[in-house]
Amino acid sequence: MKRVYKNLRIGVMTAVIISSAAGCSRSSVKVRRSWVELIDRLADIEAVCRLDEQPTHLISSYDRSGKNEDYNNFEKEGPVGWDELADIRGPGYISRFWFTGADDGHHKLRIYIDGARQPVFDGTIGEFCGGQAPFIAPLAVTESFGWYTYVPIPFRKRIIIRVQEGNTREGNWPRIFYQINYSRLPEGETVESFSLPVPDAVQEALKWVGEVWQRDDFDVTGDCSIKTIQTHVEAGQTTEALALPGPGMIRELGLTPDLSGISSARERRAMLHNLVLRIEWDDSGSDSVASPLGEFYGSFHGPVQYESMFLGMKDGTYFTRFPMPFRQSARIRLENRGAHTVPVSVRAACDESYVPKVSDGYFHAGWHSTSPNDIGRPHPILRAKGHGRFAGTMLSVVSLDQQQGWWILEGDETIRLDDETIPGWKGTGLEDYFNGAWYYQNPIACPLSGLLFKAPYRTVQYRMHQPDPVQFASGVEMLFERGPDHASSGWLESVAYYYMARPQTAFSMLNSALSRIPPEDPLAKMTLMIEVLNAERLGDHAGAEEIIDAYLEAQEDFPFAPVLQARKLAYREKREGFAAVKPAYEAFLATETNEMARKQVEDILWYNEDPQRALLGLYCNTPVRVFLDGRLLAESRHPDKMSIERLTIDPGEHQLAIQAKWGPYPKWVQICLRTHKGDFITSRDWKHAYDPPGGWSAVKYDDSTWIPLGGTGLKGPPETPYIWVEPNIYIDMQSVAEGLRPREEAWPDKNGFVVYRKKITVQ
Repeated sequence: MKRVYKNLRIGVMTAVIISSAAGCSRSSVKVRRSWVELIDRLADIEAVCRLDEQPTHLISSYDRSGKNEDYNNFEKEGPVGWDELADIRGPGYISRFWFTGADDGHHKLRIYIDGARQPVFDGTIGEFCGGQAPFIAPLAVTESFGWYTYVPIPFRKRIIIRVQEGNTREGNWPRIFYQINYSRLPEGETVESFSLPVPDAVQEALKWVGEVWQRDDFDVTGDCSIKTIQTHVEAGQTTEALALPGPGMIRELGLTPDLSGISSARERRAMLHNLVLRIEWDDSGSDSVASPLGEFYGSFHGPVQYESMFLGMKDGTYFTRFPMPFRQSARIRLENRGAHTVPVSVRAACDESYVPKVSDGYFHAGWHSTSPNDIGRPHPILRAKGHGRFAGTMLSVVSLDQQQGWWILEGDETIRLDDETIPGWKGTGLEDYFNGAWYYQNPIACPLSGLLFKAPYRTVQYRMHQPDPVQFASGVEMLFERGPDHASSGWLESVAYYYMARPQTAFSMLNSALSRIPPEDPLAKMTLMIEVLNAERLGDHAGAEEIIDAYLEAQEDFPFAPVLQARKLAYREKREGFAAVKPAYEAFLATETNEMARKQVEDILWYNEDPQRALLGLYCNTPVRVFLDGRLLAESRHPDKMSIERLTIDPGEHQLAIQAKWGPYPKWVQICLRTHKGDFITSRDWKHAYDPPGGWSAVKYDDSTWIPLGGTGLKGPPETPYIWVEPNIYIDMQSVAEGLRPREEAWPDKNGFVVYRKKITVQ
């Protein structure tokens, strides 16, 4: 994919030699890098293994006093009403910009290039991160309560970034949190500067990379030789799964453990911890990759299906696209520390014609874990000596500080490179590093960062440094605070992905299997549906079923077990179609006595009898009424369950309206209207108004002055402290619909109500 595209546009991507005047001396000749080249690198997976790129630097709003107030700390004051985030001398480029704490993205931002007195960009944070070309999704987005962009911003001489000042209201609001990654070009190189409107070639490059990211179109196998091996990894043994002669490069490695022979879902989960992936390069005598298989791929709490640029899992196959060049040999081994023999299929896409460059590093990965015994000390992601590059990390956090909730996520990251006595990289919070904010929103998998799991109080997150290289010449140390002052009693587990100029032993602490598994979270009994909805948000219905099976094993007397068994039938219906599963639904009704489960299965059968039938799901924790074409459909205020209403709806245009009373934070309303032609769900594009005059539920009511809700959305729902959700069988309803909540400060009368409206068309 990448190589074909480069061939099509080789003339655009090649660096250009320029000179300041005819007949200039050799020393005045510079390599001029194009803006297009910087953009194209965002789809260049192979770039992550290169050790000759210029290192990234970080400017952030970290608390200079060492406390936890990582906001409203700026490089310097700007003109009246403005603060300066960065003033960087070139040539160079901004590779990542992350921001949170402002009012729904309306905060002003200005960028000045190469000494110009007028800003080349003069707009809002929302426009800069997904709202205005060239800063558009998926390279620039608003998600998980933060704003960020990976659109590179090159500058030849200088760049200044200013933001409308914060700390203008009570409580230091707006609280401006920011992180800016940038790289300077090496001596003898220059670059074309950012400009608006963008040139046609730049627009083409941004469109192409955006399409690649949007489609997850990261196929790197090309003309590779595919090696597929079937092997059995005996309990207590280590098996050499694959041995490859060099030179060459493994461009994709897939591992499919067959756990179908293990009847227990909890034991299947445990095997993902007990299978250990080991890789040795060039007969070095040590494992450069040493990690539990599940942790390597982010499956800390059970299998997770997702896809990113470098890691993922689909249909039971775990795959990595980290490029793995080697010169003499590659040996892939699997160790089994469990009690079951496991068949494993290994698939390697190897480019045997590839000759490693001097600048290519050897891939390394190591697992590390810390526990409450480590209070007072940070959690180490990576410590390594030598020449190399930190490529990213997968991190699991389990907080046992239940009275403090998500406090462990207040821990900042630091990166110390080479001979630095003080870390040059200082972050502003754990979720900020992973492109989230305010303890995250919902699980999401993006090319370079993602949140794979979130339930009180556990998270799994990843970030990759493909566009912002963390290069080091003699060594690196990356640490995360164990919450503020290293005081959290939580568990942290991480896998560091990195490259070294020479093979060396992985930074790993593989102890006994039992010591690697955190204790059971006591809140897990309450968060079943949150975990199920997490899996659905990632499109992982098989993972949702596995969560149900593991939960029912642990909670043998769970009163909602029949409902969960019926929900598994609904997942089967999703895969096979209603006709295939209808007999199973009918058999369920013939034998099951649980009234709740029976009622919900009857809803599914009723819905499928007539294409004009629909189901309305309403989930809220404040008094809510839902109307269709002026007719009241449903009322509810239950934070612990979704209510369902049956209705018949004719084809054509219709008007949905929701009336919600004020309530203390957190409050939400969420609906999903399921029809045979598709679902209609609450989302941030619904119009809203406060205490509108009567008649607002009618079809022809004039809402032309109403505005879309906008904002960054809600956590969940549900949202803590409402962590229990009554199980139901209506899949992909609560997980797909967004929760609506207007801005607190915008609500004029706490005794009033807000109305949301949305016009829908039923085919």
